[in-house]
Amino acid sequence: MRVKKFNNRKILEYALQNCNVVLFIDRCQLLPNAFKKIFEMILEVEGVSEEDFLSELRLSNVDNLCERYFSNEKIKYCIDLYAPYSSNYCFSYDVHITHSIANTLYNAYYQYNKNKFLLENCDSLILKRDVYFDKPVSNYITEYYFHINNEIQGKILQKKYGILYIHIA
Repeated sequence: MRVKKFNNRKILEYALQNCNVVLFIDRCQLLPNAFKKIFEMILEVEGVSEEDFLSELRLSNVDNLCERYFSNEKIKYCIDLYAPYSSNYCFSYDVHITHSIANTLYNAYYQYNKNKFLLENCDSLILKRDVYFDKPVSNYITEYYFHINNEIQGKILQKKYGILYIHIA
């Protein structure tokens, strides 16, 4: 029999019902300093708190935000100061500015959702461990093992926390 449509949700539901541990992998432990400074400038320009901004942020809106922030001189100056353009990049200065804004928003959103999930589900945490390896980009990750209960299962299926790396064990 040939599979015509691959249904990730059904596989996820099956795994959650038949396994008892879920593993969240954190590949991005801290917001890099340049992204922190750029994000602080975005918050200053918006005039809102980090919590308010991130709770309202939708990844589907990042492109629109990049366009809006691209023309803001304060944000561009901050990017030039903390993440300067290099002639080694294989893309233009304009693309560099857009990528810096987008990466900042994605990283801040990821950290916000990760921290929120860890805080709300600390009672189900079985094990937290740092795994070290020799890679040029990043040399460690943090693994969080959680016991699967109905609450965690529901949150995962509802995609309540946005982007998290999930592995069912």
